[in-house]
Amino acid sequence: MPGIDISAFWDLIERSGVGHATRQARLEWLENELTRLPLQEIVEYQVHYETTRGRGHSDDMLGAYWQVFGSSINGFHYGVSWLISLGREPYEKVVEQPDLLTTLPQVVAAYANLWCWTDEERPEFERLDYVAMRACRKMGVGEAFSAAVFEQRPSGYEWLGEKWDCEDGAEAERRLPLTMAFLRSDGT
Repeated sequence: MPGIDISAFWDLIERSGVGHATRQARLEWLENELTRLPLQEIVEYQVHYETTRGRGHSDDMLGAYWQVFGSSINGFHYGVSWLISLGREPYEKVVEQPDLLTTLPQVVAAYANLWCWTDEERPEFERLDYVAMRACRKMGVGEAFSAAVFEQRPSGYEWLGEKWDCEDGAEAERRLPLTMAFLRSDGT
């Protein structure tokens, strides 16, 4: 099937995680796979990536991530990228119900090493945001890629869901009972 639909996007993300011991190896594999595609398909990949990442930008997601990892807004943004890197099923599960964040084994493992992470363990994956651009630069079509993504991405990104202060403990208890119970149990 020509083109990159959402299933093909997730297939690339998930295959990039198979058999690659480091994030760098994963990024290199994904970049190489993307360079084999026509420019329009790389643009489609990027638009799916940005749309998928945008679905993770909600106060409930921020609240769950902030409660567990105590992060800046940039750290949260790259945390959503990390969640994408875990694959479609875990990502969709948490986007649909952010309070399930602490049910992911990768989150439990990251929490167990809170603030002692290596770069490989950090629950953020900033460089995943740029893999399509890097592939296009490698191909010599970086400017065409940027222009096409700008033209094809959905207009205007909105922060999703009802706004609330993720530092408000009572509100976090109300909105994120599983997350808060996990934290009270010391993540065990």
